[in-house]
Amino acid sequence: MKNILVPTDFSKNSWNSLMYSMSFFKNVNCKFHILHVLPPENTIKGELLKDIEQLNTIRMSKKQTVQLCQNTVLPSFPKHNFLYFEERNLLIDAIRKHVFEKKIDLIVMGTKGNSGAKDVSVGRNTIDVITKVKCPVLVIPEKAKYKKIRNAAFPTDYNSAFNNRVISTICETIDLHNARLRIVHLRKTERELTNFQKENKSLLKTSIEKKKISFHDLNDKTPTAIGSFVVSDNIDLITMYAKNLNFFQCLFFTPTVASASYHSEIPMLVLHE
Repeated sequence: MKNILVPTDFSKNSWNSLMYSMSFFKNVNCKFHILHVLPPENTIKGELLKDIEQLNTIRMSKKQTVQLCQNTVLPSFPKHNFLYFEERNLLIDAIRKHVFEKKIDLIVMGTKGNSGAKDVSVGRNTIDVITKVKCPVLVIPEKAKYKKIRNAAFPTDYNSAFNNRVISTICETIDLHNARLRIVHLRKTERELTNFQKENKSLLKTSIEKKKISFHDLNDKTPTAIGSFVVSDNIDLITMYAKNLNFFQCLFFTPTVASASYHSEIPMLVLHE
C-alpha cells in the first residue's frame, strides 16, 4: 500500500492535482491522505476571502473532497482509499508531522493555489515543501491533464551521487508506466567527465534496464534549452534531484520560463535522498 499525502486549499488546481495523482497511480493500491491546513490565526473568513463567489467555490470543492473521503462519491479506481484531515498549524510543520506519522511515500502538490488566500495557498508553498520536507514530491502544474507517461526526462550534471532511494523511485516510476527515461546531461563546456561524474553516470546505466534508458548531452544549461528538449522529445514527466534546487528554481519558478507551455502542463517528480 502506497501512502500519498495531498495538501489542499480546495482550489481548482488542488482538485486537479488529486485527480491527476489518482490517474497516475490508477493500478496501484494507494491510501490518499488529503490534508487541509488552516493558518494559526483564522484569517480566511476575516480578511483574505472577501469574494463571495470564490468562497462558495471553495465550499463546494471542500464538500466534494469530504464526500470522496467518506465514499459517498464513487471513487474512480477501486484500489484507492481516501482519508481527510484538517488541522490548524504552519503548513510545513503539518506536512512534516503527517509524513512521519502516516509513513508517507509521496507528496502531491499543485503549482498554483487559490490566489485569493495568499497565506494559505498550496501553490505558493510548493517550493517550501520541496526544500524543507525530505519526501519525494509530485508537482502538478495548473493546466496538467493526465495522459499516459511514455517519456520521462532526468536533467543532471552528474555532480551529485545518486543514492538507492533516488534510483529506486526513478525505477519504480518508469516501471509503473512502462516509460522510457532520458538522462539529459547538462553541461557548459565540452570538457570530459570527471571520474566522479563517470561513476554517477555508470550507476544510472547499471541500475536501470537498458531498454528503458537513453543518454543525451545538452550543451546549454539554460531553462530555454531544457524546454526545447522537453517539447522536441515529447516528455511527459520531468524528474529532478532536490540537491539541484537552485537550478530547479531557475527552471520552473522564474519569469523567463513562466510562459513556456511545458511549465504549465508537464508534471515534475522531485526526488530526495
